[in-house]
Amino acid sequence: TEHEIKDCTDKKKCNRCGETGHLVKNCSIPSVKTCHHCGSTEHVIKDCPDGKKCNRCGETGHLAKNCSTPFVKICHRCGSTEHEIKDCPDRKKCNRCGETGHLAKDCTIPSLRTCHRCGSTEHEIKDCPDRMKCGRCGETGHLAKD
Repeated sequence: TEHEIKDCTDKKKCNRCGETGHLVKNCSIPSVKTCHHCGSTEHVIKDCPDGKKCNRCGETGHLAKNCSTPFVKICHRCGSTEHEIKDCPDRKKCNRCGETGHLAKDCTIPSLRTCHRCGSTEHEIKDCPDRMKCGRCGETGHLAKD
């Protein structure tokens, strides 16, 4: 029978204890807060005594929005510091075959097309016959995001 995704716990593991059959909100193991800056369990990142680290210069004591180091544009296509990728004069390349002149969504090489839902090379995810199958419990009629 079909059921609501909120009731779907068949294959879902608790992200806190790793056991199946329940989710974090129903876990009996108490939550442990961790600082994602230094790893301490004594405080959270906003209270970290090591200070905040700037993503631009790497120094502590300030954030990138307050950094006096000039911002450097970097193009992630050609590596230039003269422009960003959106302004790159290099022609766009297909991420599937590496050729210029088209993008992956328009690539005609079928052997490299793969459905990221079921792994088939016969179709892409948008055409997958399993598109209405729940990724958590495997039942049809709802999706995990629902």
